[in-house]
Amino acid sequence: MVTINAALNTALRSLTTHTAALNTTNHNIANMNNEWYSKQIAIITATEAITYIGIKGQIGTGSKIGSIERVRDIYLDKQIMLQRQYLGKWEMLNRTYESLRAIFPEIDGITGGLESQLQEFYDDWAKLADAAYRAETETNPTLKLQYQAEVEAARREIFQTAQGITNYFNAKSSTLTNMQIELTKDLRLTIQSINQYLRQIHEYNKQIANIYSIGQNPNDILDKRNEAMNKLAELINFDYGTRSDGTVVLHINGHILVNGADGYNALTTMGSIRDSKQEDVGLFEFLGAPPVKINDLITKGRLGGILAARDEAIQWYKIQLDNLASSMITVINRIHRTGLDDSGKQSNLDFFIGSRAVDISVSPELFAGAKITYKHFGSNDIANIIANLENKIVNNWLTNATLSITAGTTLGRNGILRINGIDIAYNSNETVASLINKINTNVSEVSAIFDETSRKIYIFSNQLLVVQELNSNGTVPNSNFNTLLLQRFDLYQEKQSSGPINYIGSLIKNSITGADLSKSWDTMDIILNIQPYKYGTVVVDYNNIRTETQWNNQEIIGATISNIIGITGGKPYMLLPFSFDTQNQRFSFGVKRITDPSTGAPNMIIPFVMNDKVGNLIQTLNITENIKFGEYYSIIVGRLEGELDTSINIMAQYEASLALYKQMQDNITRVNEDEELARARAYQRAYDASVRLLSIIDQMLNMLINRTATPSDRWE
Repeated sequence: MVTINAALNTALRSLTTHTAALNTTNHNIANMNNEWYSKQIAIITATEAITYIGIKGQIGTGSKIGSIERVRDIYLDKQIMLQRQYLGKWEMLNRTYESLRAIFPEIDGITGGLESQLQEFYDDWAKLADAAYRAETETNPTLKLQYQAEVEAARREIFQTAQGITNYFNAKSSTLTNMQIELTKDLRLTIQSINQYLRQIHEYNKQIANIYSIGQNPNDILDKRNEAMNKLAELINFDYGTRSDGTVVLHINGHILVNGADGYNALTTMGSIRDSKQEDVGLFEFLGAPPVKINDLITKGRLGGILAARDEAIQWYKIQLDNLASSMITVINRIHRTGLDDSGKQSNLDFFIGSRAVDISVSPELFAGAKITYKHFGSNDIANIIANLENKIVNNWLTNATLSITAGTTLGRNGILRINGIDIAYNSNETVASLINKINTNVSEVSAIFDETSRKIYIFSNQLLVVQELNSNGTVPNSNFNTLLLQRFDLYQEKQSSGPINYIGSLIKNSITGADLSKSWDTMDIILNIQPYKYGTVVVDYNNIRTETQWNNQEIIGATISNIIGITGGKPYMLLPFSFDTQNQRFSFGVKRITDPSTGAPNMIIPFVMNDKVGNLIQTLNITENIKFGEYYSIIVGRLEGELDTSINIMAQYEASLALYKQMQDNITRVNEDEELARARAYQRAYDASVRLLSIIDQMLNMLINRTATPSDRWE
C-alpha cells in the first residue's frame, strides 16, 4: 500500500529536482556575458512509478533531473568556424595589401614614385635627342657651343634620373623582401599559437571522454573546446568529426592534427628548399619521423593568409619589379651599346649593370653621364629610340643570329619592307645603315638598331611585329629570289622571359645549367621563383591556327619544351628551339619567317602568342604578356588597387556572414535574462509547493506519531 514515507520521498525529490534546476538557471545567468557559453536546460523527468496490487494505475514517485542539456546548433558551429577560417586569411591579405600601398604610393595619386621617375627618364632622353640634333646641325659657332653644353647637361640629367630609378628599384625590392621575412616571423608565432590550441583541444577531449564514460554531460568543457576550435579556425583551416565518445578528430586534408583523446600532431617550421631566407610549414605525423611539408594544404586561416601573402602576393610584386628592371637592363643596354663613343667607334658600353630590381644600378663606366652614347647612324638616333622606348613591348622583338654583313653592306635589290603595315622602300645601292635609319623615321611605332660588334639586328615595336617583304612595285617576290632581305638577314621573332628565373642570395641554388634542363620541374623547384602546377595545357596561336599541348611538372624540362615545339608538326610554321641563357637566367621562344599562304613565297614573319590554358608554365618561365614599358608599372599599381579593393570587399562579406551565423547561433544558445528569470520563478513555485507539501506531510506524521492510541478527549 501507499505509505506516508513514499509521499515524503516524492516531496523531497521535488525539492532536490527544482533546486538543481534553479542552480542551472543561476549558472546560465552567471554566464550571460560569456561569449563562448551555451545556455543549459535542466530536463525534468518523472521518476519510475510504483505498481501496487489492488490499485488501478501506477503511483507516481516524483521527479528527477533527467539531464542538463547544452543548447547548440552543430551545423551553425561548422559554418561559423568556416567563416572564421576565411576571415583569418583575408584579414592577413588585407593587411599585406595595405602595407604594399605604402610601397606603391601611386595607388593614392601620390606623385614622385617610380612611374613619374620613369617618365622623367624618357623625357631626359628626348631633351638629349633635341640638343644633339641642334648641336650637329647648327652652323653658328656660338650656338653650336651652347647646344653642345646642353648635350652634356642632358647626359648628366639622364645619369642622375637613372640613379634615382635604380635606387627606387633597390629600395622597393629590399622592402618587399623584408616584408616576406617579417611574415616568416609571424608564421613562427602563429604556429606556436596553433600548437597551443591543438594541445588544449586534446586535453579537453580526454576530459570529455572521461565524463561521458560515467554518464554525465561535460557541457562547460564542450564550450571550452568549442572556443579553442573557433580560435584555431582563425589561424588555420581544418575539418573535424565527432566520435561516439564525444571526442573530436581534427585533420587537414586527411593529415591528422588532433586524434581524439589519443594525441595530437604538432606543426613546426622547416627550411625551405626554394628560399634559404624563408621557412615552410611542417607537420609531425608520426613519432620520430621527420616533419612533412604541408604548405599546399594550408589554404585558409591566418597561417594560410601568411603563406598566400608571402609566397604569392608579395612575391608577385617582387617578380614584376624584377621583370621591369630586367627588361630595362636588357633592352636599354642592347640599344646603348650600339652608340658611338667620342672617337666615333661603337662604344659597347652597358647603361645598366645588375640583373633585377634588387641589384640594378647605373654603370660606373658612364662616368656620371659623360660616356652616355646618343647616336649611331644619325645625329640622335640612339637618344630618340630610348626616349620612345616607353611605347615598345618589353620582351618581344625581331632579332637574328650573327650575320656576315656590316653596316656598310649594300642591300642588293629594290624592294619594300612592310612592318606592321608601314611600308619602308629601299633600293639596291642603300646600305644596312640607311635601312636602319629609314626604319627609325617611324620611331614612334618601330625602332631598329644594328650592333656592329655582334653583327645582329634588333627591331622593337609597340605591338607584335608582322613583317612582309615585297618587290618595289608592291608585288610578292619570287620564292627563288635569293636576295630577299628576310632571307639574308635571317630575322625571327623572339619572345623572351622578362626577368631572371632565380633569386641570387636567396635561393640555395642560384643558376640553371644545361644538366639541370634534364631534371623534372618538381625537382627544379629550388631555382624557380614560382612553382609549376602538377600539370598544364599550353595554347599557341599562330597564323589563325590554335594548337594545344599538355605538360607535366613530373617530366623533365626538356620534354616539356619538346612538347611545345612539337606541336608545329604538319603546320605551316616553325617555332624556334627553346633556349635558355645561363648567364642571364632567361628562357626564350621564337618563330622564323614562313611561307606566304597566298603566294607560296617564304617572305613573312608573323608573331605567335603562347599562353596557359591550364597551369602556370608561362608564369613559371616569367614570360609576360605583350606589355609596353610605359604600361608595365601602371599595370602593377592597377593590380594592387584592384586587389586591395577586392580584399576589403571579400573581408566585409565574410565578416557579414560570420555576424549572421553568430546571430543565428546566439538566438539559439545565448542566455536570455527574461526567459531565465521566468524559468526560475516556475522552479521557485514548484519548490514552494513542495515545501508546503512537506509541511502537510509533517502534520500527518505528527498526528500519526503523537495521537495514535490517545483518547480524543485528550487531544488538544
